[in-house]
Amino acid sequence: MNTQTRKQRERAAREDELLDRAYELVCESGLVALQMSHLARAGEVAMGTLYSHFSSKEDLLLALSVRSSTYRIEQIRRAVEWQERSRMRMLAVAMADWMFMDAHPHYAQIDQYAMSEVVWERASPQRRQDFARSREPIGELIHAVVRDARACGDLPEASFSVEETPFGLWTMLIGTNQLTHAAGLLEHFKIDKPHQLMVRHLTVWLNGLEWQPIMAPDDKALSDNLCSRLRTEVFARDT
Repeated sequence: MNTQTRKQRERAAREDELLDRAYELVCESGLVALQMSHLARAGEVAMGTLYSHFSSKEDLLLALSVRSSTYRIEQIRRAVEWQERSRMRMLAVAMADWMFMDAHPHYAQIDQYAMSEVVWERASPQRRQDFARSREPIGELIHAVVRDARACGDLPEASFSVEETPFGLWTMLIGTNQLTHAAGLLEHFKIDKPHQLMVRHLTVWLNGLEWQPIMAPDDKALSDNLCSRLRTEVFARDT
């Protein structure tokens, strides 16, 4: 039962519309050019109304990043529910995140900026909490893969807890996305196909955890084959 009052529903709808306009502005002019005054004009609201929803540009950016979480969850869930061994599903999570970011580069940029110190420290505690909560369902899905791996014997008990185990995956995903969006940087250092290379590094990490079955990290066809299988077996309706 929806217990929101009409006024609350109207406010939530207006906030959704403002986030729509904000995302359109980012797509049109870039993230750096996004200004609260531009958003107020595009959303046809007074500045006071805008600031009643988002107390700062930093709060606005975190709200946009929260929205990206809701879109990403379904992608991750489909990877986790793939009828494969746990190790392949963990690699599928990484590939699903990559595919989402590749399809939604503006959200990738927003997420990257939202987690930077300059934005995070200036955002309100409530928006930071909203951001953290928006990531919880993704964390729960990934933790489920770890639990399944331990339950079936694919992953031995280790010094890492269920919650700590995916940290290596998380850092590699964020780092790869950040480096990929720094135009020309990876090319300067002769890094080709960064996401395929990331999968090879993830293979080394999973091998280090003794996550079965052990795979050869120098198998460059692994990421290509995995991506092809994901597109046909998991994300066919997206292609």
